[in-house]
Amino acid sequence: MRAAPGVRLNGYELLRPLGVGGMGEVWVARDLALRRTVALKLLPPDLTENSGRVARFEHEARAASALSHPNICQVHVLGRTLDGQRYIVMELVEGVTLRARLEESRLSVPESLAIASQIAAGIAAAHATGIIHRDLKPENVMLRADGLVKVLDFGLAKLVLSDAGIPGNQSTHTMLRTDVGKVLGTVAYMSPEQARGLPLDERTDVWSLGVMLHEMVAARRPFEGETSSDVLASILDRDPSPLSRSAPDAPTELERIVTKALKKDRALRYQTMRDCALDLEALKEGLHVNKQSGRKTNRSRSARVITLALSLLLVAGGSIVAWRLHRESRITWAREVALPEIRRMVQSERFVPAFDLASEAAHEIPNDPELLKQLAVATRTLSIESSPSRARIFYQEYGANADSWRDIGVTPIAAVQVPSTVLRWKAELAGFSAAEDLAPADSDHLRFVLPRPGDVPAGMVIAALGSQPFYLIVPGLSPWPHAVLGDFLIDRHEVTNREFQRFVDAHGYDRPEFWREPFVADGRPLTRPEAMARFVDATGHPGPALWEVGHYSVGDGDLPVTGVSWYEAAAYAVFVGKALPTLFHWSAVAEPAFAPWIVPVSNLGGRGLRAVGNSAAFNRFGATDLAGNAKEWVWNAGGAGTRYVAGGAWNEPAYMFTDIVDTRSPFAREANFGFRCMKLLNATAVPAATVAPIVLSFRDFSGQRPVSNETFRAYRSLYSYDRTPLAMRVESVDDTSVDWRLENVTFAAAYGNERITAHLYLPKHGHGPYQTLIEFPGNDAFYEHQFDPDLEHNIFRFVVQSGRALMVPTYKGTYERRSTIPDGFPTMTVAYRDHAVMWVKDMARSLDYLESRPDIEKAKIGYVGVSWGGTFGPIILASEPRLKVAVFVGGGFLMQQALPEADAVNFAPRVSTPVLMINGRLDFVLSPRDSQEPLFRSLGTPPNLKQRVVFDTGHFPHYADIARESLQWLDRFLGPVKQDTGAGP
Repeated sequence: MRAAPGVRLNGYELLRPLGVGGMGEVWVARDLALRRTVALKLLPPDLTENSGRVARFEHEARAASALSHPNICQVHVLGRTLDGQRYIVMELVEGVTLRARLEESRLSVPESLAIASQIAAGIAAAHATGIIHRDLKPENVMLRADGLVKVLDFGLAKLVLSDAGIPGNQSTHTMLRTDVGKVLGTVAYMSPEQARGLPLDERTDVWSLGVMLHEMVAARRPFEGETSSDVLASILDRDPSPLSRSAPDAPTELERIVTKALKKDRALRYQTMRDCALDLEALKEGLHVNKQSGRKTNRSRSARVITLALSLLLVAGGSIVAWRLHRESRITWAREVALPEIRRMVQSERFVPAFDLASEAAHEIPNDPELLKQLAVATRTLSIESSPSRARIFYQEYGANADSWRDIGVTPIAAVQVPSTVLRWKAELAGFSAAEDLAPADSDHLRFVLPRPGDVPAGMVIAALGSQPFYLIVPGLSPWPHAVLGDFLIDRHEVTNREFQRFVDAHGYDRPEFWREPFVADGRPLTRPEAMARFVDATGHPGPALWEVGHYSVGDGDLPVTGVSWYEAAAYAVFVGKALPTLFHWSAVAEPAFAPWIVPVSNLGGRGLRAVGNSAAFNRFGATDLAGNAKEWVWNAGGAGTRYVAGGAWNEPAYMFTDIVDTRSPFAREANFGFRCMKLLNATAVPAATVAPIVLSFRDFSGQRPVSNETFRAYRSLYSYDRTPLAMRVESVDDTSVDWRLENVTFAAAYGNERITAHLYLPKHGHGPYQTLIEFPGNDAFYEHQFDPDLEHNIFRFVVQSGRALMVPTYKGTYERRSTIPDGFPTMTVAYRDHAVMWVKDMARSLDYLESRPDIEKAKIGYVGVSWGGTFGPIILASEPRLKVAVFVGGGFLMQQALPEADAVNFAPRVSTPVLMINGRLDFVLSPRDSQEPLFRSLGTPPNLKQRVVFDTGHFPHYADIARESLQWLDRFLGPVKQDTGAGP
């Protein structure tokens, strides 16, 4: 797109250019819908071609758009033109950049402090939400005429970074591309860790502010050089030039602040921007007091002496006053700023920042009852031991930067307070290999086993289970089986193509000693030649199904080997002196209870296999990728001659890690089937219970009888609510898609003082008023902390593409509305019953909202539920007659039982809505015989108004099949949608 005055794009009209820089052109523009003047930044085309960089940038920019602070320039919209050029719409800030002001003259100390304290306040607010600026410099700071300071370009740094795979880091190569004799501005403000390409945290912004403050007061930067390379060398190797050398009038306290901000070792720097901001504010107030107390006279020498003495007293008094002001401000901050923020963090279960902020506030108000109450929730007491002892223990928040480990002492540790959440742990001792683990939020004891180098085979880790029994929690098993697993070894990563090649090259397929299990297919024993004929590659040579001529593809050596059967995996394990893990051992290391932390960074729902050793999805004991990447064969047999394959694969939905333990024929060689191995450490044999077949027992719904109508009416009354005012608001609008307009709306819930966030997609190729479908999501909504608005990732995107509207409410406990309930599986608890009531009420309030809009066809609103939504659908439909049609994808009765007032068995017969069920024949959790068919039979919908379509897939049928069957069903009961064709009348 060629930018020029008068050009319109997606509802904005360009008025006049503001400037051009490395991040693109900036224009003053008119928002034609909201009739306001904004700043519109067109990003350079060459920066928008790299989809990976754009994805990272868009994620960061969306987060930045949620920032609301007087000292931060508000981001309104992140958009894209029809020809693919990205742009950002921002608040228009009238004024000059700090760079322009610096070029005019040196700034006074008070002016510098006024600017720096506002920058620090804005950045501290961003850090509190987990956002780092990364590119803080004078060009990104605007000074308004009224003295207000605005920080610009949050999130834009990520777009220009060719970072070799380290998120948020700026490549030194990229940063150095400049002419000799010129210093690229960003380089001068880079922290040492940024210059080295290390992972970044908020302390990098503290450094950049220190450089800027030095430059404001001294009229020169603390690190200088003729070229960018010289500047980088200075940043990395030299001490900063003393502030007093260039600014003799600078207060000693100011030099202390600058010096602390510019510590090369970030552990010695200000640890938070909030600390820096408080010191800047205290110094600014102290200088103000001293200025107000100053006196001048020239009447006589004695008068000057008296004045000098008084001045000295006033200065001393001013310092005392400044100290008192600082102390009082800290107490006020602790009570009025920190405590409310701690309370919000605890309510949203952000326990690590709550723990940090509470620890800081405790220095000021150690006995405050409210602080102690919040600390009791945000922290827990843990004891830690190691073998051998005297190991140094570190922990960090799951998903934190690699260098953010916190040192808490040396074992044995009798009691230490830590944040009440899942944490990564590490034990180190000189002469021994490090040990790692995860600890759940409710654990009170940790134990580490540190081996000597060489005691553990390369690529394996010690799973230190000790004498504690491990309970195997699998849907359909009751009671849960358990066993004492002891300590054992397990592969850190899946077996790779390169490793499996050694088995092939050693003629492993021809050596019977490795193939110890009898070959049985469909109940019939096979001879060895019959079986081996099945274990060939694409060219007929022995090897995995995806290989050719007995070899993996070039470049795939570090990928997990896939396309192998259970028999091949077991033979390889014997070849290397190991074994396949049992489902017990595999689950103990995978620990699906950590799914809300592991799944978001795992390779589930990804774009393909990824190389081992590059994962952020840490499981217990330092093992990785038990969630996603390749599904993994384990030892145990299931029913009907099957074997278990666990963990889910890269091309499967997120909940496969916890909800699905799949069984397949041991001859199956799917493209996403892989494995890893285990090895016993001290025992001679694994516990017998762990190697036994695991045959699931299912709830027998054929014997279930729903409650009477009278009893059901009493149950149904729990779901009623008062239709109070909605207090609805459109929070934001994204009109960038060529296919739909996204409105993010909020309205009052039917309980408490809560608000529901809903995402409404309105089609651009249909005619209003729109038929509308309300989505009920899968169980992964509990694991993901933020809703992903990209409709391309939504299984029901065909709804909008068909010309209908799609609404996705945020139900209680899902996405950002997290609560104490871990997932959507029924339990015999009041907590689950209460959440079921809230989910129904959330749906009802969503319907109330839709009925208030003139662009929605009120008589043609339906329900689409996937997985969890397909199992909870009967309760929704029996409670809400306004829904005229329903589609369940992956629906069925769950094996787990709820209290009768929240049990789908009692609701299904009361459903009269037309229902389409789309299922997979190989669905393990919701099996056709025991789950899907009982629900379909139980639905009270007349036979001619309900239909079940079954495909030869697992839990999820293919998208095209879902779309085709669903659209036919919607057309039948809502009527077809007339599409825009673009043609004239």
